[in-house]
Amino acid sequence: MISAKKLATIGAAGALLVMSATPAFAGNFISQSNWAIVGNAVNQNANTGNQASGFGSGHNLAIGTGNAANNAFVVNKVNKNDADVCGCSGHNFVTQKNGAFVSNEVNQNANTGNQADGFLSGGNKAIHTGDASNGAAVVNVVNSNVVH
Repeated sequence: MISAKKLATIGAAGALLVMSATPAFAGNFISQSNWAIVGNAVNQNANTGNQASGFGSGHNLAIGTGNAANNAFVVNKVNKNDADVCGCSGHNFVTQKNGAFVSNEVNQNANTGNQADGFLSGGNKAIHTGDASNGAAVVNVVNSNVVH
């Protein structure tokens, strides 16, 4: 007859053998989610114009303006999920969800004009204006997911 002590030892050894032969379930459950609302409104106005001379006659007139320039640079980096499962054994379950509403509005006005010499007669008249320029760049990087 087998003693209870031997039976327990055989049972433990059998369980240990079964456990070592069956791969263990190991891994990661990763869930990432983002939602964003982004609004940008850029309004720019540059003006060196609207000069006017008065009334007169026989005078020399010179009106000069400088440059008018607007520059806008808008960068939005919104909703980035980054999951690192490298080096993990077993199964990895990754869920990544993103949602976004992005609105960009850029309004620009550059003016160096609208000069007037009034009511002048005779004399020399010269009106010189500078350069007017607008520049805008908008970059949106939205809803990126990376799993490595």
